[in-house]
Amino acid sequence: MRPIVVPGKLILIGEYGVVEGGRALTCALKPGYEFSSESLGDAHPDSPAGRFARRFRDQDQTARIPALRGTGLGLGFGSSTAELVACVMASTGEAPELHELWSWFREEFPNMSGADLATQVFAASTGVFAASAGSSVFRIPQKGQIQIVPEISSSVRSLRVFRTPADRKQKTHEDLALRREPVSVSELDRLVLRLENAIASDRIEEFRVLSEFANELRATGRESAFSSAVRRDFESVDGVVGAKGCGAGLHDVFLVAADFDTRNDSKIDTKIEHELNQVALRHGLHSLGTLGGLLW
Repeated sequence: MRPIVVPGKLILIGEYGVVEGGRALTCALKPGYEFSSESLGDAHPDSPAGRFARRFRDQDQTARIPALRGTGLGLGFGSSTAELVACVMASTGEAPELHELWSWFREEFPNMSGADLATQVFAASTGVFAASAGSSVFRIPQKGQIQIVPEISSSVRSLRVFRTPADRKQKTHEDLALRREPVSVSELDRLVLRLENAIASDRIEEFRVLSEFANELRATGRESAFSSAVRRDFESVDGVVGAKGCGAGLHDVFLVAADFDTRNDSKIDTKIEHELNQVALRHGLHSLGTLGGLLW
């Protein structure tokens, strides 16, 4: 039998606001998480897959799911929600119905937006993305909706992506459980829309909104100290126009927008790349290359 493959995910912008029903931009990434439909693995009983299995498999307290064979990009890219999608597909023999599963997820995990789940289900159930010139970047305009961003500019494809080591990953449920002042959803939505416009205009200088979004969350105590230090170092590199972390605490994955390929000077581009990699090395980050090379 063919394995079940579920793409990874990344919230480009919109963290915390999307939990409150605000906007977000997300993307589906390769390589996906690969699950065997013939062999079984154990699911943590309180994980999304574990809760699904308990509810829909005769209340089985030792929830089991298709075994993970390929780990994709690792932790921080939607491994737990990929496990849930694989569990549904193995149980029903077909792709999940997006809004039904999304609604269930929000009921089970009210402090989470489900934006990652929606991204993975939408991409996994629509096979055109990996084989076409279409987009695997999505907008979430409001709670319960997801739409394709039809055209992706060269600037967003050239974003550099860096991953935090797995042992330093921020746990989303623990982060969202912290008591903080509420965010300004309207302000975060304004910044998300600015990134949408930057993607459409393909003006790299407009990607400074990445840093502005991170600053907004830092002001409300939602950017981790680690993320803040990493971001400052990336922003100090000459040629960088904006940077932000992604995920809980903006901590797990870092996006960096730099003025590559516009100066017609390969020596300058090489210097920027080298300095970004030096920042990554100092903080123990792993370079994943460009976002364009990762899109599903």
